[in-house]
Parts: sequence; structure tokens; C-alpha cells
Amino acid sequence: MPPPCGHRAVLPQGNAPDIRRVPKLTIFCMMQDTEHSGFEKGGTMSSQSLFEKYGGFSNVSRVVMAFYDTLLDSDDIGPFFDDIDMSKMVDHQTKFVATLLGGPASYTDHQLRQLHSHLDIQDPHFDELKVVLSGTLRDHGFDEGDISAVLQEFESRRPLIVSP
Repeated sequence: MPPPCGHRAVLPQGNAPDIRRVPKLTIFCMMQDTEHSGFEKGGTMSSQSLFEKYGGFSNVSRVVMAFYDTLLDSDDIGPFFDDIDMSKMVDHQTKFVATLLGGPASYTDHQLRQLHSHLDIQDPHFDELKVVLSGTLRDHGFDEGDISAVLQEFESRRPLIVSP
């Protein structure tokens, strides 16, 4: 079923699931820069994703910018971003955080592993990222239960980001 706006649906690339076997499907409307989530077989709506609840890409981008404002001041984490084009980093991280919130998928597990493989990210670094992410989400009005859900999604990616 097409989104209610009538525009073409764009499905995630990469390891996208077989949509015939997925009961809930999130699609992104490129024309209106909005997403239509929760369409189930038969066209009925289901519950809203956290991505939708917290305002989509525009608000996620604000969260990510605040996240980096804190991270860049960290003596332990800041050096990872020396000589990095931060506008590109914010764009990539916005897509990643959108994924954590149930928004459009951006990165496969393979891509995440590959993007971080050359960095010496250790568990204490990852733990600090979680603390900063949690505080940033709280500062932007996220409910505690939603923060826990996002941190759980982030934690599930630890093996892809932290060096062995």
C-alpha cells in the first residue's frame, strides 16, 4: 500500500528484509521529507516509532549536534574526531541515530564494523558515548523509557564498534 501522501516509497538499501515477511513496514517519503510508519498488511496503522514521536530527521539532527558539542570537549572521545569533516559526521550520525529510533535504516552491521575497524575504540569509550547520548536525549525531552530503548539499540551494536 502506498503512503497516504501518494508519493513513491523508498525502502532501505543493503540488508533490507523481505517485506512480504515483515508485519510492520516503515517507508520514507522523499517528496515531503517525512516518513510514514506503521503500515501493516491491509493498510491499517500501528504504533508510532520513536523517530516519528520525536520529530523525524530535523529534530534528530538537533540532538546529534548537541551530542557532538559535548563529545568534542571530551579528553577521551574528542581526539577521535580530529581532522574529521564534522558536517559529514553529523549527517552520518543523524542517520545512525534515526535508525536507533526506528527510522529509516542507514547502515548494515557490515558497514558499521568496517567504518570503525581502523579506530581503537574501547569499552570505556563506548560507555562514555552511552552516557553522553543518554544525557543529550534527556536534555531534548525524551522520556526515560524511550531513552532506555535507544540505549539498548545502541548497546546491541557495541561488538560492531568496539575494537576486539
